[in-house]
Amino acid sequence: MLLLAAVLGLPAGLPARAATNMLKNAGFENGDADWDTGLEVFSIKAPAHSGSAAMYLESLSRATIEQCINISQSDWDSWITVKGHKFLLADGWIKTDQYVDLAYMEIWTWTGSDCVGAGNHWISNVVAGSQNWTKISEVPNANNNTFGLIDKPVSISVVLVVEPVQGANGTAAFDDLSVVNAMPGAVTLSRFTGSSQPPVGAAWLALGAIFLAVACWKLRRLPRR
Repeated sequence: MLLLAAVLGLPAGLPARAATNMLKNAGFENGDADWDTGLEVFSIKAPAHSGSAAMYLESLSRATIEQCINISQSDWDSWITVKGHKFLLADGWIKTDQYVDLAYMEIWTWTGSDCVGAGNHWISNVVAGSQNWTKISEVPNANNNTFGLIDKPVSISVVLVVEPVQGANGTAAFDDLSVVNAMPGAVTLSRFTGSSQPPVGAAWLALGAIFLAVACWKLRRLPRR
């Protein structure tokens, strides 16, 4: 990994750091606390993906609940920065029953506090039909579950969405959600510039460096005369 980081121009020995979930009551163990449920029909109950409760959102039409997270300057300053980007990782679990057309999670970044102003948004992979607990992650631009924030967002909103089949009733359960500032893993190191694969030249340089290291190791093991 250190070799790959060097080839890609990233700092070697990037520090490991525990990610802090920005969502409150992310597993709904405290009922609907911290979530804006509006006038939606929902229940907090078992079975859950973990713990004792999950959010069950039921509707004949598109229904949403959401949570708004304000980002302070000190929070922003503490986020990991690599190659001028700060990254988030958003994921969770969804279980669908009955006639669900689409169930997913949206992430919005806002230029104003309390989730107002100009916004950009990303949509997770979707779950449809009747499915047992399924992992969802934000996958904008095929960026391997991460998305970079070039400009400082003042707030972030997390929106849980269920869209039933027209004229039918559908239920989606959400649990164990998280939004964290994360250092992308080795697979995503090459994606800071938005490319899906490392540059060809960089890949050959890395391969050549590996062969050179192996050759030097073998030479050191040859008997001396």
